[in-house]
Amino acid sequence: VRELVLDISLARQELGWIYIGARESGSWQTRYATWSGLHEPKPGARIKLTGNSYLRAAMPDDQGTLAEIRMPLPTRSELEVLETRTWGDTGFVWARVATPGAAP
Repeated sequence: VRELVLDISLARQELGWIYIGARESGSWQTRYATWSGLHEPKPGARIKLTGNSYLRAAMPDDQGTLAEIRMPLPTRSELEVLETRTWGDTGFVWARVATPGAAP
């Protein structure tokens, strides 16, 4: 009898939102993760945190209140971007992230 074992580390799991930096006039003023390219990371892009960060349940609300912290993320954590959004007209860019899926 053979037993099927599923390696769940290969399955992508949505985590929440992280702040990745601020843009002004089309240029990054701050970046708290690295990724290829000069623009916001596209869905599916892999990013690596350049410092400790907090994973949050959501982006800030319209009044600027930060969502609850789901967990701290250490420097060099690798994540997969599901989408990016700019918060209001501030230039503050947030990314909805997941654990990286299996590499193609």
